[in-house]
Amino acid sequence: MRTSTLAAFSFAVVLFSNNMSSATTITVQYTGTYTASWSGNYDPLGQFPKDVDGGPTEGTYSQRPFDLTFKFDSTLANPDSFTSSHLGNPYFGSVPIFASVGSAIFTSDLFSFTSGDIAASTDNTDGSTIQSAYGIHLGSFAAGANVFMNVSSPQIPGAILQPYTITSGLTGGGSVEYDYGDLFFGGGVVNFDLVPLTLQVSISPLADAVPEPATWVSMLLGFFGIGLLGHRRNKREPAPLARSAASAP
Repeated sequence: MRTSTLAAFSFAVVLFSNNMSSATTITVQYTGTYTASWSGNYDPLGQFPKDVDGGPTEGTYSQRPFDLTFKFDSTLANPDSFTSSHLGNPYFGSVPIFASVGSAIFTSDLFSFTSGDIAASTDNTDGSTIQSAYGIHLGSFAAGANVFMNVSSPQIPGAILQPYTITSGLTGGGSVEYDYGDLFFGGGVVNFDLVPLTLQVSISPLADAVPEPATWVSMLLGFFGIGLLGHRRNKREPAPLARSAASAP
């Protein structure tokens, strides 16, 4: 096999390998404390019975622990929506024009919910990181959760694909706005103020990643080039018997 053929084959393999190496899951996990307040037609936790005439209209929750985990899948990103410092497809209002690249799971002793079916993103610069998730759940009444976190620390790298752990010294904070409701009793909103204390970012390749369409195109072009080179070689070079006859005295 000629050197040019080998080069074409190697080029196709490199294209395939590079695209597959970008198939990555990014997990960003925060722990900390929160305070929350709610206002609406009834208590979202059901500590007071629902009242069609209007029950308590507001309440607060004192400082409580939380766990907030963002998960991002790079294979869901548009080609221009995944860089060394950013991952997240654009969105327009509450309409998920493109697939969301991630989700946020908020857990505490009182509340637990998932957001991100509309959009999610993560961004890094040297010394700071930002995550967001926007979602809407259509149950007996429209409800949704918007999650946002923005923290700073000298230990935060500028690249989103670099793992790290911070156990102290975080500054900044986050917020959650969670809508709730009932078709009969109305609804309300809960607002959370998040104070993060620890941050852990882990990176893991997708074990069973399926090549993206662009990857298949690159591979097919590479193999087509290999076949074309082989075809041209056969046309240019005479068969062994023909060469022997031409060289005979």
